[in-house]
Amino acid sequence: MSKQPRHIEVDNPQFCSGCSACANICSKGAIQMKEDQEGFLYPHVDVDKCVECGLCEKICPMNHDVSNVNRGSQNCYLCNTKQLQYYKNSATIGVCTMLAEEIIRQGGVAFGCWLDETKWKAYHIEIRTIKDLDKIRNSKYIQSDLLDSFKKVKQLLTEDERVLYIGTPCQIAGLKAYLRKDYEKLYTVDLICHGVYSYKLLVEEIAYWRSKLGKGIIKNFRFRSKRKYPYIAGGIINFDYEDGTKKQHIECLGRFSPTYACYAYNEHGKIYNARPSCYKCVFRNEKRYGDITVGDPWNIDSNPMSEWELQNGRSLVVVNTPKGEEFFRTIKGKLDAHQVAHQIAFKQAALLPTDREIPNERSIIYGNIGTGKYEEVVNEIMNENLWLHYMENEKKEKKKRIKKMVKKILLWEQWKKVKRYFHEMKPGFEWWYINSWLCNFPSIRFRNRKLKKLGMTMSKNVRLYAGFHIRNPKGIVLEDGVSIGPKVLLDGRNGLTIRKNAVIGYEAIIWTMNHDYNDINFCTKGGPVEIEEYAWVCSRSIILPNIKIGKGAVVASNAVVTKDVPPYAIVAGIPAKIIGYREEKEYQYGYNAETSKEHFS
Repeated sequence: MSKQPRHIEVDNPQFCSGCSACANICSKGAIQMKEDQEGFLYPHVDVDKCVECGLCEKICPMNHDVSNVNRGSQNCYLCNTKQLQYYKNSATIGVCTMLAEEIIRQGGVAFGCWLDETKWKAYHIEIRTIKDLDKIRNSKYIQSDLLDSFKKVKQLLTEDERVLYIGTPCQIAGLKAYLRKDYEKLYTVDLICHGVYSYKLLVEEIAYWRSKLGKGIIKNFRFRSKRKYPYIAGGIINFDYEDGTKKQHIECLGRFSPTYACYAYNEHGKIYNARPSCYKCVFRNEKRYGDITVGDPWNIDSNPMSEWELQNGRSLVVVNTPKGEEFFRTIKGKLDAHQVAHQIAFKQAALLPTDREIPNERSIIYGNIGTGKYEEVVNEIMNENLWLHYMENEKKEKKKRIKKMVKKILLWEQWKKVKRYFHEMKPGFEWWYINSWLCNFPSIRFRNRKLKKLGMTMSKNVRLYAGFHIRNPKGIVLEDGVSIGPKVLLDGRNGLTIRKNAVIGYEAIIWTMNHDYNDINFCTKGGPVEIEEYAWVCSRSIILPNIKIGKGAVVASNAVVTKDVPPYAIVAGIPAKIIGYREEKEYQYGYNAETSKEHFS
């Protein structure tokens, strides 16, 4: 019976994330990470060098859990920053850049992903100076080659140096599996990851743009940009193009880029070009692998984004370990960080387990690499001409830019500010106009006409003496024959209705809103007031909110009404109480504008 081999074997590509822990751990050099036809790295064992120790199989993070064991409680934060140097050249707000700067200031080393624009491959490299940090900034959605970075990390840690390692969850899991123990001076950041695609598709993407623009040079390729489109637009690619005669800066929404459209920015809701293991990623879970998790807070509806955040972005930071919390604290001064509940933070879909089917179209995309049919294949899958739609979108954006330029020339924003300023002043001006000028104008008809224009519902036969004070005329209804004495206060903020032929005496006060004295912020509260037909509210009485004065009722002078008054009741005192009843008759009094001689009172 043949002996079962103890070295690692990858029979199903879905069971290998390409983390390279096995290749790094092999002291005999028997394992090499080699590209398959799609451009993804997988371990290949030289059986002649292999001593069958089984260590590669034992440490594989796909086979056992290497998530944080000393994680304690996870603290989740929604963060933004007003420091422009970070958000300008970062995919979101630059949290990883801040952390890398901090580790370098402490004399340590940062490891991150760098894009080689000669081969269009991504590699993990070490950074020792803040000046070199630009090399590892921004998102790269192609899978990086980790090279011998794990071995370098271990060497630095044995020399008692501080190390920050930034990567996808599977890469951080691979590093931890390789090291086999926790190091006090190792800090890890795992990125919120939707999956990765092969660098060979990026090569196809570059070829696509060169076929449209010419045979010039493409450089400074970025997977995320906020130079032209706001952060909320999501995936943007941008790059510089030069051909000796012209220079162009290209900005493209993800849905018009062949590779991006297949990755995440399509209307089908599918990822057509991810690594096979990404469809059933075992590293997407709540336990996490880094000391800190950083990424976009998509799907999180807590604390809606401000205008600043819509334009420039915000980040979700999940601190997974006490060591991570201590390290995160060193950059908190550069952030506006708001803690959110765990269940809110983990609405981010890329933090949750996934079990997606591999689309059939994926094999078509990778099967046509190098055939020159990349554009044709993607257009067929997306069911649209991406280049045509890109050009149509550019025309629309050009019109927007021209419109924006014209507005700038015409000082449009300044005029908007002036208009907004006067709009904000309008309530105060209206208050002054009514209660300082109009209330004293010597004509009942003129005053009534102007109050109607300001929104008060008022019959022709209403006498409103001078000196009145009105809060919110739009909420007041005065029916036929109503007479309002001098210096009366009418509050229409919660609705005030005075029915036919009612009389309100000198300096009476009718409130529909007051303050809640038990509220810590002294907030307002109240309710509508209704005064029925032929009621008489005598001078200097006060009616409080949410009161109904019945038909023909009388409120005596100086009374304070705190509850409803029945029809024809006479109330007096503080608080007002029933002291008698009025005779029930068909009363005939009521103000009539046609017969009155007091038009200039």
